[in-house]
Amino acid sequence: MNPDVYVRKKTNDKDDKYKVKAKAKGILEGYVSKMKHAFKDETIRSKLKPAFKKEIEEAIGHLNGWLKYVQNPQADDNEIKKNMKLNKKYYEDIIAKIKQLKQSSSSTWSS
Repeated sequence: MNPDVYVRKKTNDKDDKYKVKAKAKGILEGYVSKMKHAFKDETIRSKLKPAFKKEIEEAIGHLNGWLKYVQNPQADDNEIKKNMKLNKKYYEDIIAKIKQLKQSSSSTWSS
């Protein structure tokens, strides 16, 4: 293999790994932000049932753990991708429920 091609391939591999980690970090931080916002927003917080509050808190803890893992230089890209796919629906379901609560509280104010 030509040394220049090898260097370019190695650089591209590093860039791809960085992109995977950066994308995952952005998504995870977005989930955490939306979930934490639910606790700060009084109109939503007052409607959160204890079991759902606990579910959000556990999800935030899990997300924070994954954020630490993603930022580790030795983190495995395949593991990150696999975990993101597995947990995407779980996190997005929680966020959808939060949005529903927010919409129901804003429609209450407008009536």
